[in-house]
Amino acid sequence: MVESRIQNGAPLKELIEALEVLEMRGDAAVTIRRIVSDSRSIQPGDLFVAVGGYQNDGHRFVDQAVSGGAAAVVVSREISEFSCSCPIVRVGNSRSALAWLNAAFWGYPSRFARLIGVTGTNGKTTLTYMLESILVSAGMLPGIVGTIQARFLDQRHALTHTTPEAGLLHE
Repeated sequence: MVESRIQNGAPLKELIEALEVLEMRGDAAVTIRRIVSDSRSIQPGDLFVAVGGYQNDGHRFVDQAVSGGAAAVVVSREISEFSCSCPIVRVGNSRSALAWLNAAFWGYPSRFARLIGVTGTNGKTTLTYMLESILVSAGMLPGIVGTIQARFLDQRHALTHTTPEAGLLHE
């Protein structure tokens, strides 16, 4: 299923089943190729999720996302504020929706993984590398998301934030 979604996308109507939709305008049968919250990275077929940030509010960039090819938009403001021609979905909390949409798109990977969280002031990276070594020795396939990078098998992603966005985590 995940390979199919990567290659063919997923219908919006399937993805929004994971959400509490307050209002919907447009055709939910549209195919979604990726889910993004940064309008600058929009490609044709993407679902743009307008998230309120600490410095910028993604709702200000809905028009930019649509002109960049967004196939649909998820917002947490009244739909009447937006004049886009693509499908638009209103939810109570678009940041939460971003996580749930990515979970649905990627086939709910956390249902198939055991998660270990490491907190504290010092030593988290060292401890996660030690745990990784132990788990590999035990025949398991661990991944790490930390301050330096996110990695699993031969995939490596440099991180700009301590906790990556939902899309990268689910992928």
